[in-house]
Amino acid sequence: MAERKKIADKWYSKPGDTKGLDGNDYAPYSRCEIRFKDGRVVAVNIPELRTDIAARALCHGVNQKLGDSYAGVEGNMDDGVNEAEGVRELLVTLGEWSEKKTAGPRVGDLFAAINRARAKAGMEARSEDWLRDFYINAAEAKQNRENARATPQIDVELTAIAAERATAKKVAAEAAAAQASTDTLANM
Repeated sequence: MAERKKIADKWYSKPGDTKGLDGNDYAPYSRCEIRFKDGRVVAVNIPELRTDIAARALCHGVNQKLGDSYAGVEGNMDDGVNEAEGVRELLVTLGEWSEKKTAGPRVGDLFAAINRARAKAGMEARSEDWLRDFYINAAEAKQNRENARATPQIDVELTAIAAERATAKKVAAEAAAAQASTDTLANM
């Protein structure tokens, strides 16, 4: 099969990159351009869109972002759901578009690990509101999450949570395999 030749690049205005090919500066996230290799440009200025069309475009973009998250899971439903939930958390809970893959576990797992570590140290659990304020809403929330992940007691609990999730996934996969084998044998 012949390799497809790329004929255009996609671009949109964003912080630090606001100059359209027409030479004008645009507010971040206010202009999209398809830049064809021959120099032609097809552009859309977002403020010119009707509200319903802009909302539809937003939904399409979020669905695309969620869909991209599980593109490489090769039919594993649990991995697909896990990846999509991770992106949802990134967008909704953390208010970020992207984060390095090495950034760590989900915030919910981090909260659970913190409270497990506190319980083992004889300390009272933090409330969900307190955890959200400190690790999501505070100006230094990202640094607070990184500091928590670097704490040995919390790291031990995060490792345990990941192991529990892996065990649950394995049990579910074994049950599905056993059921598939039974169904296959029943038809023979």
